Parts: sequence; C-alpha cells; structure tokens
Amino acid sequence: DVLGSSMCKYFVDPDDCEEMVRGLEGLKGSGQLTLSIETWQQSQYGIKRLLHWLAKPLYEEDKVIAYLATARDLTEIHHAEEKIRYLSFHDSLTGLYNRLYLEKAYNQLDNLENLPISVIIGDINGLKMVNDSLGHKYGDQSIKDIAEI
Repeated sequence: DVLGSSMCKYFVDPDDCEEMVRGLEGLKGSGQLTLSIETWQQSQYGIKRLLHWLAKPLYEEDKVIAYLATARDLTEIHHAEEKIRYLSFHDSLTGLYNRLYLEKAYNQLDNLENLPISVIIGDINGLKMVNDSLGHKYGDQSIKDIAEI
C-alpha cells in the first residue's frame, strides 16, 4: 500500500513499518474505524521516540485515498515505566537485585533441574558506627564497595 508505506517512510522506524502497513491494510473492509498502534520513530539525529498512533482511512467511492493520523509522544511515559520496573526489582543505592526479585526468581527456578539452589546473605558489621561517626555518605559508600565485591 503506497499510502501506508509513505507514512512509514517519514514517521515510523523501519523495524515497525511492516506492522504499521499490516494494520492499515487490515482496516480496509474490516468494519474497524481506526487503527491504534505504538511504534518507534528515529529522528535524523538518532533520537528515538515512542509514538501512539490513531489512524483512520479516508475513502472516496469505496477506495482509500489517504489516512488521517495523529500521534501522541509516549517516550517520557515509557522511560518512567522502565525506571519504575527497574526500581521495583533493584536496590536504588547499589543496583543489586532486591528481595522482591529474589522471591520471583526463586519461584521460577525452584524445579528439579535447577536444584540445589543457594542464596548467600551477608551483613555489614559496624555500619551503624560508620554512619554515626563518619556520616551516611561514608556508610553508603561502604555499602556500594561491598556490593561491588
């Protein structure tokens, strides 16, 4: 479809073009009025944006002559959701997996072919003393150093 392809050429990342064209083609004769799809777009400067499209075919004598399309930029929402997903499974100070991740991973790994499973838990002796005497900045750095190990 020339119309869908030209829309892709200018507004949609090549990896998402085929899905966009298939979706637009699927509108014809389906009774569906609009296509709702998310695609990535890459600017000439290499910046990628996530766009949510609503596209509607415009007909003339039962033939699609154009598409009326609007796009909403979802990039910031997408990045915020990624950050929330990351923070829900990682410690914000060290970046190490947290207890929620370990519980989920354990449930997935707890089967005969993965046994035995071991979890090593450590404690930092004297951390309160470091925080009290040198400050939380040094205590946090101690935690990061040990996490690195």
